[in-house]
This record gives sequence, C-alpha cells and structure tokens, in this order.
Amino acid sequence: MASNARNQIESWLKTIDVKGSVIDFGGLFMPVKGRTKSWDVYEYSILDCKEERNGTRAQYVYDLNKMIPDKIKPFDVGFCIEVADHFWNPVFAFWNMANLLKVGGTLYVSA
Repeated sequence: MASNARNQIESWLKTIDVKGSVIDFGGLFMPVKGRTKSWDVYEYSILDCKEERNGTRAQYVYDLNKMIPDKIKPFDVGFCIEVADHFWNPVFAFWNMANLLKVGGTLYVSA
C-alpha cells in the first residue's frame, strides 16, 4: 500500500502535460515516464548516480552534488522526484539541474 505522500505525488504528476525533451534526475528508482497526464516527448533520458536498476538504465551517470561536464545538451523539461533529500550539496545539485535545462525550461521538483 502506497503512503499518503506517494499518492499525492502520483496525483500531482497526473496533472502535468509533458512536451519536448525530458531529463529525469535520479529516475532509476521510479521513472517519471508514463506517470504524467500526457507525454508528447521526443527524447527521454535518465541521469542518475548509478548505471542500472531493475532493468532500467541511465543514459547519464553522474552525481548531481559534483561538477557535471557541459557535454550534455540541455533539455526542455526536468523532473527531480523525491531525490533532493539525497543531496549533500543541494545548491550545487540545483545549479547542475538548471544548467541541464534550456533557457525557459521547466523543472518539476518534489521532496
């Protein structure tokens, strides 16, 4: 049985229309793909500190608490769902996420 907090997050995600390119920060545990209201996405990537979990693979393996190379092209939308509590350097982690979004991009965060 899911917790009340988990149910609230799932309800919130079902209100979001997603379009464009998406990066899912820390998305190996519960990828956001398929959990939103709509999904008109031409590129979906997961960035996590591990390469694989339960058959799901991360396209980018980096620790958001540390410098991320600028070789990753920016995305339209980012999701950081229940990951921020793992940041030991939250200012740097959010700086990294902001730099991986296009100008005017959207970052959805839950903590």
